[in-house]
Amino acid sequence: MIRRFRVHTSSSKGGGRRNWLPSTQRKSPSWSIGTRCFSLDAKIVSSKQQEKYPVVIVGGGPTGLFMAHMLQSYGVPFLLLEAHSPEKRFQHPQAHFLNSRSMEILKCASRLHPSQSMYEKIRNAMPPVEEWKSFLFGPDMTSKDKMIAKVVHPVNRPLLANRDANGILTNTAADDEIFNEKGNRSFIPLSDVSVGHLAQHTFCKILYDAVLEGCPERQGDESEVSLPSNKILFGNRVVACDWDETTREWTIQTNNNTFFQTPIIVAADGARSFLREKVLSIPMDGQTTIQNLMNVHFRLSEQAEKKVPKAMLYTLFSNQVLAMIVRHGPGDYVMQIPYFAPYQTPEQDFSMENVKGMVKAALGGDGNMEFELLSIRPWTMGSLVARDYFSENGLFLVGDAAHVFPPAGGFGMNTGLQDVFTLAWRLALLHMTSGTNGTSTRFTLEDFGYLYQNERQPVARNNAALSVRNYQRVLGVMESCYLNHQHPKALIAALDATSPFIPFSARKQTFKTLLQAALLPLGQLQVAPHGFFANRVKNNLHRLLGSGQGLPLLFPQHELQFTYSETERKSIASDDDFINDTKAPSRCLSVGTLFPHMSAWATDDTLEVFPRLARCESSTSVPNVFTSTLTQVSTRDLAAQLSSKQVPCSFCVVEIVFSNNLNIDDSLLGPELQDSLGLPFLSVRLVVICDNDSSITNNSLKDFMGGCNTATLFLEKEEWKSVTLPENLRASSTVYAIIRPDGHVAAVTSSNSRNHMIQEVRKNVYKSHERS
Repeated sequence: MIRRFRVHTSSSKGGGRRNWLPSTQRKSPSWSIGTRCFSLDAKIVSSKQQEKYPVVIVGGGPTGLFMAHMLQSYGVPFLLLEAHSPEKRFQHPQAHFLNSRSMEILKCASRLHPSQSMYEKIRNAMPPVEEWKSFLFGPDMTSKDKMIAKVVHPVNRPLLANRDANGILTNTAADDEIFNEKGNRSFIPLSDVSVGHLAQHTFCKILYDAVLEGCPERQGDESEVSLPSNKILFGNRVVACDWDETTREWTIQTNNNTFFQTPIIVAADGARSFLREKVLSIPMDGQTTIQNLMNVHFRLSEQAEKKVPKAMLYTLFSNQVLAMIVRHGPGDYVMQIPYFAPYQTPEQDFSMENVKGMVKAALGGDGNMEFELLSIRPWTMGSLVARDYFSENGLFLVGDAAHVFPPAGGFGMNTGLQDVFTLAWRLALLHMTSGTNGTSTRFTLEDFGYLYQNERQPVARNNAALSVRNYQRVLGVMESCYLNHQHPKALIAALDATSPFIPFSARKQTFKTLLQAALLPLGQLQVAPHGFFANRVKNNLHRLLGSGQGLPLLFPQHELQFTYSETERKSIASDDDFINDTKAPSRCLSVGTLFPHMSAWATDDTLEVFPRLARCESSTSVPNVFTSTLTQVSTRDLAAQLSSKQVPCSFCVVEIVFSNNLNIDDSLLGPELQDSLGLPFLSVRLVVICDNDSSITNNSLKDFMGGCNTATLFLEKEEWKSVTLPENLRASSTVYAIIRPDGHVAAVTSSNSRNHMIQEVRKNVYKSHERS
């Protein structure tokens, strides 16, 4: 029996394809089709040979390319289909901010990948921190003497426990010492890495290049690349998908009339996802239209760039343009301008000449400021989360296909990267446990889809609520300039009410006149920067920003403290809670959260056996108990750090034990759990150095090593004491934890109870964990 779900889209030209067949062909496990209805226009009929892949990724943006990167790292063959050409895909800046968890993931993923070069290239491609640590507020981008306010954010170091991460209002140009806390051991870092700032199109190109570097045997040009077991095709838009219950596979058709078969599709095709909207008909819940905006991409000449003070974000208040501008890199800017439909339209109000005038006004009206206008695009800001993240027949949503947020706070791309990191390891386990017939002997796609949705959807809803709060913070900044966002809505409603007897053209002119009148006082910020109105605005804005009510950049709880535990999950902050968003939590160890970052020490022997252990980016001095130099590593993402080419994806059993309570002969649980569950397990022992413990010296370290298959790392007592434990574990001298491949904790116990740990791990891989 065949159920077909077919939808046509308009065709567009793309590159050709090579006749290449992967050596590995697998089918997916058994599952049942749900009751959702799919539209069907016609039957796909093709005599052409259809290439088969275990996974097909649709979409070559950041989430799609990162999924390709992760699957390649795990040894899972894939096909990636991208509708646009490489030139178009890697051209326009969009997102730009990489939060703490995303940077951790990218560092970890880079160590997993054969090329191991991605993270370093991302760091090297970023502008210097001094150029993007600040938000500036004023009438234009260039008038330093007329700038109203400057907020500096703590982006020069990792997030710190129990510290507010909000920016600080400053009136001084010499702010180099703000947040300079390096070397101060009284501060407890929550991560080994700091945040990043890199234009999305540049970031995507680095991801793409990393996938190619991971396989030097590649063939083809930039638009059509064949790798052993993998393929990336640009200019290939998916126009139809058919599901066959008999073979339990999808047949995918592209606009180039090529066909591919797969049991699993990862939909990374963006906010207007064809697969979500047309194939699965999954609705989005939330606010569809919060604000209409124009996205204007322009580039400054080298001489003009020298006149612009460096910042990440410029908020401009002018009677000629009201906008927020992001600096993506040297000379590269994107301006967001609000407009109000139906009385303003992209076609009539944002012509090329009009927009050039707005950019010129943003640059201070200086005719000598040369710039190139690269693109003008309308878009609609919304806050939406997909009602379902998967279908029972193996189609998963990631990134913007699953959620759309307002850009304030930068959670869109970051949430998408984390979607991928959570889904990829499950797809890898499915592939690793498949038999010769391609069916997993232990898992189903329904299990993994349910768990993926149950974990990631609540995170997206929290991030959506936070992004809306951030947009409201932006509106608060505008209100400090006497611009109330409710007034345009009220005016539009009033004008709409007169539609039976006043022509639209007259209403449109009335709206334009009243809008200009509302913006007219802002001209005083330019012509009379020290006048009465300018001083009132400055005082209002300083009062707002000085109290921390402006737009933050860092959100520690949302970046590093989200949980996947159903029993412990709770909303980090309610929709109207503006107080706690920037407050950092303490380090903690609990089920569902990330295993905490602690600074541990590794010997050369350990690094030789486990070469993926990554050095801490900001090292401290070696503990006094040791006389030789050790290497400082982070305990974050230990499962990935301890992996190898032979075992690229595994769980990790961590034994945390005090040095005076350690019995080297104690057997670790990894091998036993692996035999019981049929899942790969690695073992690591974290030895907490007790005060004045004479049993540990530099010469006796090897006595504490657990053998060649066990990593042994050493912790200072203060590091371990900084971690908040569940109440029932606080008096324990030995703690056991199981870490998932994505760094989240699957189990924590003071007992090495095999049955307890097996039950807890099953909750992470089975929809019904009672299954054997």
